[in-house]
Amino acid sequence: MRAVRSEAFPRGPSSRLLATARFARDPFGYFAECRRRYGDPFTLPLLGSKVVVTGRVDLVKQIFAMPPRSVGGLLGHLIPEILGPTSVLVLSGAQHSDDRKLLMPMFHGERIAAWTGIIADVTRAALGALEPGARLTGYELGRAIALDVILRALFGVDDDRRVEAFRRAVLDLHAAGSPPLIFVRALRRSIAGLGPWARVERRLAALDRLFHDEIAARRRRGPGPDLLWMLLEARYEDGRAMTDRQLRDQLMSLALAGHETMAVTFAWALHWIGTLPDVRRRLEDGDEAYLDAVCKETLRIYPIQPIVMRHLLTDAELAGRRLPAGGFVGAATTLVHMDPDLYPEPERFWPDRFLGKSYGTAEYFPFGGGARRCIGANMALAELKIVLGTIVREFRLRCVDPATPPPARQSTVTGPRGGVPLVYCGTRTDRPLERAT
Repeated sequence: MRAVRSEAFPRGPSSRLLATARFARDPFGYFAECRRRYGDPFTLPLLGSKVVVTGRVDLVKQIFAMPPRSVGGLLGHLIPEILGPTSVLVLSGAQHSDDRKLLMPMFHGERIAAWTGIIADVTRAALGALEPGARLTGYELGRAIALDVILRALFGVDDDRRVEAFRRAVLDLHAAGSPPLIFVRALRRSIAGLGPWARVERRLAALDRLFHDEIAARRRRGPGPDLLWMLLEARYEDGRAMTDRQLRDQLMSLALAGHETMAVTFAWALHWIGTLPDVRRRLEDGDEAYLDAVCKETLRIYPIQPIVMRHLLTDAELAGRRLPAGGFVGAATTLVHMDPDLYPEPERFWPDRFLGKSYGTAEYFPFGGGARRCIGANMALAELKIVLGTIVREFRLRCVDPATPPPARQSTVTGPRGGVPLVYCGTRTDRPLERAT
């Protein structure tokens, strides 16, 4: 029988405050530094919790193989008050498994295919509203497109004024939820309706009203191809339908988590496409396999989440150590994705590495893994390909700065600092715009 070490946690930094600050500022560089100093796995002592972090494929496999009843997700631990108690991101155990089983068929290929036209039209509308010479960032553009796709394709909102009301409410709530409020639960207090958390509560209530009104309106309108109608029609194995509370919580999770993750990935992709002429030319040739590879390489080199965390609901074993319930284990996406044994020249953006080669679920996991892998992963990748393909074929954007921006914390995700500044140069049939300085 294999011996389990008596000490629970491997070595790591000693200061919780410093570790939290370094993790918030630059998790990519900090993880690499910690592994050099302390080995793999190492313990990251964050405010309010300890995280055992690994970049070893064998240990990542162990984390992703942990039973669903034994682990919860990070967002459910961080912001359950916002996502709601019945969100699939918050739930754990049997209820999480049941809801996941109910939701997964809604993101299969044939369902996603029905939204292809809407995604392309939303992309054209977002860029068509710009004048040549307009300045924007890839993050802003990606967020606008992602939100409209969520509202029109997934929620079935087809009235422009209603779309704008939802967009404003989601962005207002997102702006109020600063990283300190998200990562430090003790700050979530309001005094006589005042303070940062009171502002979050007011904006959350405004968005809640929109969601509940839309659920009622969607019932009245009847059948359609949108996800909300599928949720209304879905039934558990015992014949139960989702309650309005459950519907609201799934919509909230899609709106908040879905739009920002897409915006960050989209911004990184536009940076690489805009600064690497060979990549852009190959995409302009219409090679669908290469487009898929570009999207996957974008998610490899700067994954949305530098770490996939699991909240331990029961004691667990990792690397021969018994870890107590209540703590966290984390598969460091950036450490695995930058492993030169898996990915030669890992710092280089080289989509060809994904042509004709596939990687294991513990070698490449931009959407997490195991029983809590993102249920919208297929949708996200398809959306990214449709948006980028539409832009490359029909529009021209120029990157203002060819230097690769450093990753920076943006709410619960990590994206390019500055958002990737761009100049809109018009459609591909327009007269070329004079190069702006």
